[in-house]
Amino acid sequence: EGRVGGRKPKLTNDQRLDILDNVSSNRKSGAQMARLYNVSEATISRILASYRQPMRYSQKLCMKSQAAHLSCKSW
Repeated sequence: EGRVGGRKPKLTNDQRLDILDNVSSNRKSGAQMARLYNVSEATISRILASYRQPMRYSQKLCMKSQAAHLSCKSW
């Protein structure tokens, strides 16, 4: 009965890294990335805020990510 593990995330780890990379380098705005991935601007803001936390979320994603094209750097 019910869902085990809750709702599936709408964005993959690779997409989250892409958002972080594009917004932090000022190539695209949060609004542009929100439209690209069909999510709200608040979702983008939460993703960016989560990367600024201690034991950076970006480091956790880099450990999990299979994206060879994105380098995992310290943000």
